[in-house]
Amino acid sequence: MGRRTLPGTIYYCLSGHISIWLISIYGSTTSIAEVGALGRLAAILMVLGAVFSTMVTPRFARLPEDRSQLLRGYLQICGVIGAIVIVIPGLVRLFPEQVLWILGRNYANLTNEVVLSALGSCLVMMAGQMYTLSLTRLWVLPPWINISMSFLAQAVLILVLDLSSTMNVLWYAVLNGIWHVFLQAAYFIYRVTHLKTQEEGDGDAPSA
Repeated sequence: MGRRTLPGTIYYCLSGHISIWLISIYGSTTSIAEVGALGRLAAILMVLGAVFSTMVTPRFARLPEDRSQLLRGYLQICGVIGAIVIVIPGLVRLFPEQVLWILGRNYANLTNEVVLSALGSCLVMMAGQMYTLSLTRLWVLPPWINISMSFLAQAVLILVLDLSSTMNVLWYAVLNGIWHVFLQAAYFIYRVTHLKTQEEGDGDAPSA
């Protein structure tokens, strides 16, 4: 299991800095400073991630190997995280000046950018929590699929978006986050479906 999770772990550690790396290539020093400053707000979400890892994930790990309970629990947890993904950017949208005050007056004009930054950070958190839920069942998306599909999505976004602007770099992060959420959800559903097939096979087996 360690060898299966290590490539993905390394990739996710590196992918967190991709936005800064891209804008350092395509953008200006001002854009680099803006993306870096907005990224500080993502640290707040680490608290929510820690709460889920401590209180919610262990309960999901203790669920029996029953497809209906697993799917129901997974959807409930993802529903709560999905609500967070909507509520936090919504609050940032309503009070952008107050949020930007944390960063300083040099960034007071980033009222639209800060909303996208919050949304992208929430999506990354959601994808990470979905990965953790799958990991509690020892279900790990094969690294060659995970990394290759991620690189493919990133290549498409780089070709489509003009990454010389801060706004487009943040859109890159948002769309990339959506793609990772989709990957994690699709793999979990695939494994639950596989579990369903196994259970049906056991039920059809003749009794001794």
